[in-house]
Amino acid sequence: MRTLRRSFFAGSVAALTALTAGTAHARGSGPDITVYTYGKTGKATFKTYGDHLYISDLEKDGRSTVAIVDRGSLYFYWNKNGAGTTVHRNLNLPEGVAVAVRVCEANWKGAANLGIYYDTCNQKTTYA
Repeated sequence: MRTLRRSFFAGSVAALTALTAGTAHARGSGPDITVYTYGKTGKATFKTYGDHLYISDLEKDGRSTVAIVDRGSLYFYWNKNGAGTTVHRNLNLPEGVAVAVRVCEANWKGAANLGIYYDTCNQKTTYA
């Protein structure tokens, strides 16, 4: 009976360890990605651990940089602060979802989805 109890205990510890290990790796399951606009005037970096998005304006050209995040619906994140600046957004996404990040040059026209120069856009996909 004592060996049976030890076996049960050892099996329970092993199962708990396996569950804990699986949970620890659920966050940030995909690689971090950096996407540049065509012409490299702006960039967006998505860090999967913590779901952080950084939008950078890299050139003094009179245009803003916008990151469009597709996770089933489109979300627009703007950097309207000018050349040499980076805007940070904590997206707090659900685990294991595909995330496509597109970055484009743009000029604010009063709404998040207006004024985007789609011919400058570039896109990459990862998993949150």
